[in-house]
Amino acid sequence: MSDMDVSDLKLDEISLTSTYEPEKMSDFNQGLCFDGARLVQQPLFDQDAQLVPPWKAPFVFREGALVVVEAHLNVFHFMADPKPNHLYQIAASRIKLLAPSPLAYKPMRPLPTQRKPLASRSSMFNTLLDANGGAVNTNANHANA
Repeated sequence: MSDMDVSDLKLDEISLTSTYEPEKMSDFNQGLCFDGARLVQQPLFDQDAQLVPPWKAPFVFREGALVVVEAHLNVFHFMADPKPNHLYQIAASRIKLLAPSPLAYKPMRPLPTQRKPLASRSSMFNTLLDANGGAVNTNANHANA
């Protein structure tokens, strides 16, 4: 899909493979986007089963809206002494609006303007949790950290 003005976009031109410039979002913040970042159309549907573009989602799916969410529950089991730990994740795969919200739209609080640096891959894999849930660095160079 070519980069076009939001007002030029027709509902029949939106598909699950559409991508958009991040500047189309009302809360766009250059500090939070990587160069070349694109918005990807998610499976968000209104009452008429039409796709909702990302920049309209906060208005359509605002607080008070009645929705159906198709989701998957993932459970991750971590074996740690003395007991196993579990992490639960709910991943939405499709959202459909059943009834619009009777409440007025309230914008979310602004996001910070600076990106936090990402942890290096090696530092993520060198940190484990001990039996009490505390971080243990397994890297020999940081054994006393």
